[in-house]
Amino acid sequence: MGVLQSFWMLAGAFSFSLCALCIKLGASDFSGYEMVFYRSVVTLVAMSAVMFARGIAFSTKHPAGHFLRAFSGYVSMVLWTLSIPLLTLGTSQTLNASTPLFIAAAVILIALVCRQSVSFKLVFGVVLGFAGVCGMLRPDFTQGEMTGVVFGLTGAMVAGIAFWSIKELAAQHEPSERIVFYLALWCIVFSILCVYLLDDGFSAVTIQNVPYIAGIGIFATAGQFFTTLAYGKGHFLLTSVLSYSSIVFSWAIGIVVFNDPCEILSIIGMICVIAAGLVSSFAARRGH
Repeated sequence: MGVLQSFWMLAGAFSFSLCALCIKLGASDFSGYEMVFYRSVVTLVAMSAVMFARGIAFSTKHPAGHFLRAFSGYVSMVLWTLSIPLLTLGTSQTLNASTPLFIAAAVILIALVCRQSVSFKLVFGVVLGFAGVCGMLRPDFTQGEMTGVVFGLTGAMVAGIAFWSIKELAAQHEPSERIVFYLALWCIVFSILCVYLLDDGFSAVTIQNVPYIAGIGIFATAGQFFTTLAYGKGHFLLTSVLSYSSIVFSWAIGIVVFNDPCEILSIIGMICVIAAGLVSSFAARRGH
């Protein structure tokens, strides 16, 4: 993996961390549904331009697959967005990165049901990862913080379904640009429905809060773009390792901007989740 590809992955991770920062800053003015809406609008515009420039058709033969990917992706994004105001940036980003643990746990469960052998590395990764999550849960967590943990972990679990649906669409030769386009399109539809059915409509956009929603959309779209470049042209091992740098960036931003506490148990838990995610990803990738 060259220096440029390493830079793309780090740039993507940093962009997602800045997106989380904007979400936390904008949470007092906008609901989670609204923030996902504005994020998706920017992504839709950017992806439409990319598809037009590359001559990629907007029509698809797999609408059901795109709907499943979009619905699971939307639920995951909303839950992650809701968890950020309730937790420190580092904690919410760590929980968001625990998706490989749920995927590995599902692989283990399926193997046990089918009475197949289970990789020790996979079991070790899952145990280590969830031990790390438990290590991050301080006894003095408030009810709001525990709600944030539930949101974060549930969002990470649902993201596993989204990843599976992406793999299925890719196997059907759907280009990644079209997958992201329909994700953004459906997320806009879902957000509008949720804003009016579950909330009190859209909040007022002012000069003071528009930088937050603009930052959410721009940084999320940039993160998606940089990450795609890194995974498309880089080495899987190093790219996966660098992808977890978003956790480190988020911890650092939280400490500098919000004076988030930096406790030893939380740091150990973060390291365990990162290590477990890597072990689980590589074990599953090698077909164990």
